[in-house]
Amino acid sequence: MIKYLVLTLSLISTNFGIQAQTLKDSLLEDIAFYSPTSYNLLMNHDDLESSYNYSRNGSTISTTQNTDTYEFMNWDSYEAALGKMATNIHEICHSYNHYIPYWEMNSCQCGQASLDFIHKGFYIAPGEEYWIEIDKRILFPSRKLEPHISEKNRTFRFSTYIIGEQSAQGHGVLGLLDEFNAYFIGAKYMYDILPCYQNIDKDWGYVTWANWTKGYMAAYFEFDFFIKEYLLFAQRYYPETYDILKSNHDFLIIYQTIQDNYAKLLNKFENQYKAFYVINESSKDGFRWIMQESIYPDGFTEIQNELSSDKYKQIQNDFGVL
Repeated sequence: MIKYLVLTLSLISTNFGIQAQTLKDSLLEDIAFYSPTSYNLLMNHDDLESSYNYSRNGSTISTTQNTDTYEFMNWDSYEAALGKMATNIHEICHSYNHYIPYWEMNSCQCGQASLDFIHKGFYIAPGEEYWIEIDKRILFPSRKLEPHISEKNRTFRFSTYIIGEQSAQGHGVLGLLDEFNAYFIGAKYMYDILPCYQNIDKDWGYVTWANWTKGYMAAYFEFDFFIKEYLLFAQRYYPETYDILKSNHDFLIIYQTIQDNYAKLLNKFENQYKAFYVINESSKDGFRWIMQESIYPDGFTEIQNELSSDKYKQIQNDFGVL
């Protein structure tokens, strides 16, 4: 009986493994077709070496790769995996970004092999990656912004990224920029894979997808706001930090590139959502969707108004952003 039970459990485990692998292969095939940017990131992360180091002037810094490419996945079903992949893409973007500076520094032999410097990489698209190094002593933790951000502008990510124990404490504005980038990559994935949701359910697929995607799109406003508030605070209380950042070519290019790409994606999503909303409202017979006219939650109206004000004009001019 024991041998029979062990054999049965072994067969169940094997069958589950085969099903999960088949599901994984099917999902990756769809991602490769609909979202090459996401697929490229996953494949590149899979190809990472176990460790990296960089040496210069007698000093060495090193890091170890220990994050599985699909560590944050749910393989219970295709639809579950499809949705969870957005979170996975976000986290894998963070992981992959961590290693970009090592091979870039080894390539140019131009970085500082010092723990006094923060080295950050940024994956944007296949063949488009950036890196920056900043002396960590010029940066301040994001929690310093807390008294200067009013209650009406404290969206739900405020507690995590402004006062929480995230990289924005040790890495300051670079930590916020890293999150801005990861949310963009996650939002890009969600935007790309709409056809997969429509293939699952031709009637409700769009509504399900839109509800999942809104949060990733709305993150644009939060991090655009957080970063501008950080720079505004620096301008007032840490002028040396402000001057260094606005004259740092790498920081300018990375900040401008992420914001520009995210803003364009946001515009495409909003136009598409409005078009589907009009179709939904005009449908008087048969199946009718239930869609909210407002694309984003109520709490985002205040933060959007803040970003549209003249408050950040100087920052927009100094950093060449929207």
